[in-house]
Amino acid sequence: MKIDIDTVLSQDNPAKYMVYKAKRLKKRLPVSFEKLLLALGTNDLLYQYARYVINGRWPEAESKLCKDSRWACSYAFGCVDGRWPEAEETILNSGSADIYRDALRLRDYFEFW
Repeated sequence: MKIDIDTVLSQDNPAKYMVYKAKRLKKRLPVSFEKLLLALGTNDLLYQYARYVINGRWPEAESKLCKDSRWACSYAFGCVDGRWPEAEETILNSGSADIYRDALRLRDYFEFW
C-alpha cells in the first residue's frame, strides 16, 4: 500500500488522511509529504504523527506545537518524555500549567522509587 500525492490532495482533509495512512503503514511519510503535513496539519494531527508514527520528537513540528499550550503539554509527555523547556513558558501561562506540574512531580516521584 503506497501513498501518492493525487490521492492525498483529492481528500476533504489531506492532513488527516496522511496521518491515517502513516499510522496504518506504521512508517514515516516521505519528506515532501511531511512538509505538506506541517503546512496543512492542525496541532492535533502533528502531535498524533509524532506520537504514533515517529514515536518520539519531531523537531520540524516543535515550533508550531510549542505555541499551543494544550498540545505542548501533550507533546512534552507523549514525545519528549518529560520537561520541554522550549515550551514551558507557553504551558505555565495557561490552563495546562497544573497538569504539567503534577505530571512532572509524579514522574520524578516514580523515578525516585
